[in-house]
Amino acid sequence: MKPLPLAFVVVSTVALLIGTIWGLCMAVAMDRTMSPAHGQLNLVGWVTGAIYGLTYHAVPGAADTGLARLHFIVQLFATAAMPAGMALAISGAGEMLAGIGAAAALISATLFLVNVLTNGCRLGA
Repeated sequence: MKPLPLAFVVVSTVALLIGTIWGLCMAVAMDRTMSPAHGQLNLVGWVTGAIYGLTYHAVPGAADTGLARLHFIVQLFATAAMPAGMALAISGAGEMLAGIGAAAALISATLFLVNVLTNGCRLGA
């Protein structure tokens, strides 16, 4: 596996581990207050990140671009900011980081779409 797809898979797997531990802690404490933030970590971090990485592995023409590297940075930020921002919002500390994280997730998805359409659809890509 090339470095960029592997980086997506590694980061997404770390998000899975953190999300699983977080969920277990909530279950043991019988306090599911942070469930929305936990769910976003699992969805944005694990599921979406893994799909990005596996797609870039399957479509190497899209993985070997500067746009893919930018996409990784934005996705990494979204993976951290969105659930952290949601946790802060649930705690009453404000919603700004959650909004910024959500915007980063949207930008990440848009970069992915543009990159795959422009660089992954070439013959032999």
